[in-house]
Amino acid sequence: MNKKLDEDFYSKTGIRISKSKGHIRYDFIHFDETDYTIQGNVGTFKGDLMVYLLLVGHSFKWRSKDGSIIRPYHEIDENNIEFWFDNFDKNLVIQEWRSHPPKIGFSTVPLNFSLHVDHFYEHFYLLISFIKNDEEKVKSTVLVLNQMLSAWNEASLAKNRRLGIVHSWIEEKITPNYVEFYIDFGSAHEKLLKQILESLNDIEGIKKVTITSYPDED
Repeated sequence: MNKKLDEDFYSKTGIRISKSKGHIRYDFIHFDETDYTIQGNVGTFKGDLMVYLLLVGHSFKWRSKDGSIIRPYHEIDENNIEFWFDNFDKNLVIQEWRSHPPKIGFSTVPLNFSLHVDHFYEHFYLLISFIKNDEEKVKSTVLVLNQMLSAWNEASLAKNRRLGIVHSWIEEKITPNYVEFYIDFGSAHEKLLKQILESLNDIEGIKKVTITSYPDED
């Protein structure tokens, strides 16, 4: 259930409840076998969908795929049921989520570029803007990022994963003066992000770096 609700929420907002560190949650009003309603083959549980301290929704629903009626005490086939949050304001969720930007928990050397930190947790984008068009500089920047992330994982594996592992990364978009680079940080230590920023600082011509979960809204 939780995984399917997480997928539903992500498809509607671009935010994963499972990666919100408890800031997005669903609180049941009374979670027992009688506190639900069934209409046709659609069931509803009442509760509170919270983003930080803001109430944004009141229920989630479920239904079978084959038309049968499923009640909370039934044994179910996970492949025969779908869950979704009912009737919440997507824009309100995103507005509230973005009104609590995270803070980087470390200091860096003075940076030669403008740094903007939006929401980032286990997965985020680095949006790197350059002062002028320079395809070779852009390509070398992507190479630096790829090498750093690979080296981090290799070093961590050599130390029994003590530094954590970056799950994945990819350059999503490249132009002559811009890079959109996605990183699923996984369990990697925050120290890696500091190393990334300070390595980018050694590259001349970078105008701005944004750390965000919303690359299309920079």
